[in-house]
Amino acid sequence: TTRTPEPKVGSVCWRLTWARWSTGKFTLDWNPRRGCSLSVLGGVAEGGEGARSRVIGCSRGLAACGFFSFVEPFFLFFGYLFCKWVVWDRKEEVMGFVSGLRVGGSGRAGKAPVVCKLDVGRCIRAGAAGAMLGFVLAAGGPGGIVLADINNDIVKEAAELVKRNSLNIAGIDLDAVLRQSTKDEPKEKDEAYATIRRMMKSLEDKYARFLTPEDFNKLAKYDITGLGLLLSSDPLGRFIVASTPRPDTSAAQESVRRGDVVEAIAGVPSSHLTPGSALDLLQGEEGSKVTLRLKTADQPARDVTLVRKSTVENPVKYKMKEVNGKRVGYIRMKEFNAASNLGVRDAIQELEKEKPDYYALDLRSNLGGVVEGALDVAGLFMDSKVPAIKVTDRTGQQSTLFAKEVGKHDLIREPMVVITDKYSASASEVLLSALRENCRAVSVGQTTYGKGVIQGVFGLSDGSAVVLTVAKYLTPKGNEINGMGISPDIAMRQPGRLFDARLDAIDFEEVNGLLKACTPVR
Repeated sequence: TTRTPEPKVGSVCWRLTWARWSTGKFTLDWNPRRGCSLSVLGGVAEGGEGARSRVIGCSRGLAACGFFSFVEPFFLFFGYLFCKWVVWDRKEEVMGFVSGLRVGGSGRAGKAPVVCKLDVGRCIRAGAAGAMLGFVLAAGGPGGIVLADINNDIVKEAAELVKRNSLNIAGIDLDAVLRQSTKDEPKEKDEAYATIRRMMKSLEDKYARFLTPEDFNKLAKYDITGLGLLLSSDPLGRFIVASTPRPDTSAAQESVRRGDVVEAIAGVPSSHLTPGSALDLLQGEEGSKVTLRLKTADQPARDVTLVRKSTVENPVKYKMKEVNGKRVGYIRMKEFNAASNLGVRDAIQELEKEKPDYYALDLRSNLGGVVEGALDVAGLFMDSKVPAIKVTDRTGQQSTLFAKEVGKHDLIREPMVVITDKYSASASEVLLSALRENCRAVSVGQTTYGKGVIQGVFGLSDGSAVVLTVAKYLTPKGNEINGMGISPDIAMRQPGRLFDARLDAIDFEEVNGLLKACTPVR
């Protein structure tokens, strides 16, 4: 060891070896004349062959911090900083304190005395507090600091997504909410998740929520492309990847990142595409492929080929029913997921073989799902050139969405009824209003739930996600849905959701009359 300098009045001269001590004895000796001395005897130092001793100038209270903290270098560092704050007497240099460490090897440590003149009681109290702070911050070792950064990053990601995408239906001060939510840095994942949950609650939007990675994976059934992609438009009008793809998707396997700009889809430049035509190119049969040209920041554009994958349960059941001498093709759909469009197509193909006179689409207790799924199904029953729904985004811009075109020879022309109850919501109301206000169907049953807002699910980098309200919609004629619901043309109670709808209570002659008297959207 190096020679210990003589103590200076009002300061401490401390010599130590920067290392982790796995064994050894710690003693604190008090001498009224000389002050105190701290000794570490016979320990094995890990982390540096011949690691150099250091002489560090420090404020009063450092010896006590060292006594409580020396067993772990991270304790010492944070304990020292704490003492500098609590027992500050003058500014002194501490840089160089971390130098002298070389990774690998081990060496015997000698005796490291400390000579000081200080208020022991005061400094032990400060030292205990410093050691506790050091323990909290160093419990996970250096990795704990890295994890803290990661946890803080996902909170900032969530705040950025809120700022860029939230409709802010409550009209709150969004900037103030986000500043409050990001002012503290969470150290643990649970703390980060709790912060994001509070952020979602502060939006005063009952549909905004946080999803753990497990919950996010459960929403895979609503991915109608089967690619794991969520696209949105940036301020320049370009398509960008709006959220981190789920880990088990083709997009994630091909290293698609949040913020990637989509320059082309299936060889078609994105500048030539509308959101609807882009979605058409992304959709396809199970196991088929589509190539996207992506650009990440300043890197050259690259082509990635994604495989469409879906393991979603078919939500559609159907049967032919005889009702008062009429043949009615009965289709029950419990939700709008990635398989709903294909399920309804298959049902129609089978029912058409039996030549139905009417169709009955049962949406009771259908809480909704993906809006695109409702537009796909609408395209099986109505012309794609007439409005299906009107959408207003967070900027106040209104756009009109149309049913998906399937070809005139595939359209179903028979009269329809759509059966609803008070739990028919969201995408169910989109489909109902599109068919009803375009004079393709009569509404039968109860007033619907009244959810006229659209949510987007945005993935975070750790596999979790946030659900945000991104737009609101009106019926094709501009009628409000949110909080209002859609009243039926023919009010009628139906049995519970476990049973098929009662079609024998429906007067189909009255249905014909209502359809003839209907005025379609202009």
